[in-house]
Amino acid sequence: MSKLLVSVCIITYNHEKYIEEALSGVLMQKVNFDLEIIIADDCSTDGTRQIISKYKEKYPSTIKLIFQEKNVGAAQNWHDLIISPTGKYVAYFEGDDVWTDVNKLQTQVDFLEKNEEYSLCFHNVNLIKNGQSTDELIYNSSRKEKIALVDLFKGDYTQTCSSVFRNSDNFKNIPIEMGHDTVLYMRCLDGGKYAHYINKTMSSYRLHSGGVWSMSPRENQLRSDLAAWEYLCEYYGDNKDVDHIGNRINRINFELAFVSLSNSEFRKFLKQMNVSIKKRYFSIRMFYKMLRKYFLNKEKLKL
Repeated sequence: MSKLLVSVCIITYNHEKYIEEALSGVLMQKVNFDLEIIIADDCSTDGTRQIISKYKEKYPSTIKLIFQEKNVGAAQNWHDLIISPTGKYVAYFEGDDVWTDVNKLQTQVDFLEKNEEYSLCFHNVNLIKNGQSTDELIYNSSRKEKIALVDLFKGDYTQTCSSVFRNSDNFKNIPIEMGHDTVLYMRCLDGGKYAHYINKTMSSYRLHSGGVWSMSPRENQLRSDLAAWEYLCEYYGDNKDVDHIGNRINRINFELAFVSLSNSEFRKFLKQMNVSIKKRYFSIRMFYKMLRKYFLNKEKLKL
């Protein structure tokens, strides 16, 4: 087999310390097909762009660059990247994560080639903390292997640095402001397709102070999630299982309220609670569950 089969998409911003390791993890892959590497850099202010350019000089026919002329933000950079692949399959991850198994791509592509009913496959991932690889895994041993769209509605998720999925024009009409992994992976499963979990650890997710998502304030993460889930609720409005999305929205609204309470922002708490109560999916049971969680965490902090 000698044809472009996979587009590896890497999104970067100020990843000077990590981008070489990320690229090395891709270039070490043992595959029987051709691939392209597309890197979208959001006008990094460190040495990320210089490092990427050196790799481009070394692999001119393999590496393609999207260099933003100014900082356009994560959503626009993500959108520009995700509509660019020409391969049959797409592997997408961030420039501070790393692939650790030389057979990762071949394993995932082989599965998708043999199983047309699946449009996405992913695997286990270990965490890198304080620059050290750990034995801590994203998924536990009871992780289910076959995942339907309704499972994602209920909150199941795919770790980005582990995913390979079928390329589709369906991604091109995702609104720019909805540049969110949750939206992407649900759209992968449109049309009755499934996702498959491979119980093998083949990449690492890095936690560090420069991580755009992992180290952003919890309130910012929740508001980004809320916008994505509200969009999905509207997009899948006719789906018989859409109430599960409503439950996710409800939970996020409650958590936003209790983040404000934890920060002693009482007016903000009351305002967010008012928003939650007015929502279609308001749940007294979930409210008491979040209230109990809040006071339990508060007691732990006193110990």
